[in-house]
Amino acid sequence: MTLSLDRKAFVDIITDGVGHIGGTMLPPPEGVWGMPPEVLKTLPGYDPDVAKNREEAKKIMEKLGYGPNNHLVTKVSTRNMVDEQSMQADPEKRKKIVWQLERMLAETAIRPVIFYPAGGTCRQPWVKGLTIMVNSIYNGWRFEDVWLDK
Repeated sequence: MTLSLDRKAFVDIITDGVGHIGGTMLPPPEGVWGMPPEVLKTLPGYDPDVAKNREEAKKIMEKLGYGPNNHLVTKVSTRNMVDEQSMQADPEKRKKIVWQLERMLAETAIRPVIFYPAGGTCRQPWVKGLTIMVNSIYNGWRFEDVWLDK
């Protein structure tokens, strides 16, 4: 499945080309732990040559006996990965561990990531105490410390 995705088409169509292709971790420059493009494209399905990826997927499925007359039935499940990376204090060593995990996830197509949309936040100068998250759009929407200076 991951070999069949055209991630650039998703970015172009859904975000008018304003987005980033990445793996499980948010890609650079916003993502600190994400793989750079030259490493990311070595993962299954991340080579920008979509036609080549799809031919590879078709050959894999045919070799396994699947095709138009024999569909693949799947059951999807997930499990926790390695805690080693969160205990590693050295950022460079931790990044290497994260990239190993990223490769495992991509090779097993556990959670195929299609793309990351770009986003922005703005506020009026009289809004005080608001902390904007820099590495996620899903955290930090707590307003206990926000107040208006007007």
